[in-house]
Amino acid sequence: MNLSIIAPMWLNHSIHKYSMISSVSGQSSKPDLVIINGTIITMESDKLSYTSLAVSGDLISEVTNDTLMEEINDAAIKKIYLGGRTILPGFIDSHAHWIGDRDRVGLTADEVIKLALSYGWTTISEQFVNQDRLNELVSLDGEDRLKLRVNAYLPINYQEQRFGDWYQAYQPHELVSDKVRIAGVKLFMDNGPYFSNIGRNHWFTPEELNPIVKTAHDLGFQISIHSFIDNATDTALNAIESAQGDNSLGQYRHRIEHASFLRDDQLLRLDDMNVIVSAQLLWYSTDWAEDMMSDTAADPTPDLHTLIARWRDVIDQGITFIGSTDTPWGVPEDLGSSIKGIYTATTRIGEEGLIPPQWMLDQRITFEEALKSITIDAAYGAFQEDTKGTIQTGKLADFVVLSDNPLEVLPEDFLDITVDMTIIGGEVVFCAEGLETMCEGVYQIDSSTTSESATSDSSESNLTDSDLTSSSSSSIPLYFSYPLLLVILKVRKKFDHGTIRRNFKNTLQ
Repeated sequence: MNLSIIAPMWLNHSIHKYSMISSVSGQSSKPDLVIINGTIITMESDKLSYTSLAVSGDLISEVTNDTLMEEINDAAIKKIYLGGRTILPGFIDSHAHWIGDRDRVGLTADEVIKLALSYGWTTISEQFVNQDRLNELVSLDGEDRLKLRVNAYLPINYQEQRFGDWYQAYQPHELVSDKVRIAGVKLFMDNGPYFSNIGRNHWFTPEELNPIVKTAHDLGFQISIHSFIDNATDTALNAIESAQGDNSLGQYRHRIEHASFLRDDQLLRLDDMNVIVSAQLLWYSTDWAEDMMSDTAADPTPDLHTLIARWRDVIDQGITFIGSTDTPWGVPEDLGSSIKGIYTATTRIGEEGLIPPQWMLDQRITFEEALKSITIDAAYGAFQEDTKGTIQTGKLADFVVLSDNPLEVLPEDFLDITVDMTIIGGEVVFCAEGLETMCEGVYQIDSSTTSESATSDSSESNLTDSDLTSSSSSSIPLYFSYPLLLVILKVRKKFDHGTIRRNFKNTLQ
């Protein structure tokens, strides 16, 4: 095995800022923030949950079931009392164009960043970042306007346009600013989304694609290939296989973006080659069923529609499955919603609440699998599982706070879950309307104990376990509280929860 070739891929991704994970024990023993009285779902394989955690700097310093009373009574430490809410690792959108293609929905960079934060996204993978867009991201970060983390994929082509080897000016996994990281390169293989091979363009012949993939691979770049249709995926897999040679032990983690049509033999190849499937959780609901059936009817391949969005089969085959939104493409009325994405992938029920056909029902994934696809598996899909994706000591303090436990709520009530808070690097960057007191760390002692309130900056009275109660709303402003953003999104419409619930109960249980 030629280690000089693979070293950039499996070593270089941990040599920049994020390598500080191992140094957390060297920080001050006193945390800067404690988060208490919640359900902490770590997304680790042991499936354990906790009630409290502590943050030092921008890293997690403790995850525990202890009440952390000493820290709570320390006026110098900020406290957030969850009141039974659920906290998970910050969501990772593995394929999107939030900032780069924002003009499609008429929003500014600041507005789409705030929208992403309101859905709990703490890291986004921008899948088309040319030099101009990279410059903009770095500028936004320098102005402290880029409140989330960005994995940038540098395009080699867009359809018939070829951009050459400009990406080679950067190193794989290079941190070009505090929150902007070079994650890999992007190739477009076909012109999906479409539901048939008939008349579809491939932007590369095998003879053109193979050397391009080989060069990027040998330089240590993760390769992300846009491919909807199965024959385009054949060409992409052939190029990846040729570049990897016999060394497909998982260290490369190349990706097929969309992978909308997959045959059984391709599932086997994806597994054997350790290629990741990057899919859109909001897509392929019952709202799309009629178009999928009609578009595939003209294709000579029998039952072609049954090859669409085989996410259940992908996971069962053991292939790494990572979820995303592709914002602002695809489903504008649900623009970027993490909760709706999870719901759609697990039920296949769309906006109109229609009953899914059996071939769709067969490809549903579980709520836990959907959560993994935007946390730990998404982190793995970008070589960041050592720094994010689970709530563990030493990892980045990136969290999403939900109103309810997504693993315990009834499926028909899943859409009622709200994102109440988003935290990045220990900083609250989004707070839902009416929860400003909680986000600011203000407590109220039970009236049976005392008539006076105690706040996090009070050193006059100490709190005990029984003192902590849900706090009332406050007018304290928070910069990233963004209750009116959805009004700006004129394309958005209200979910028909009643119809969706009825169809869920009648057909899915």
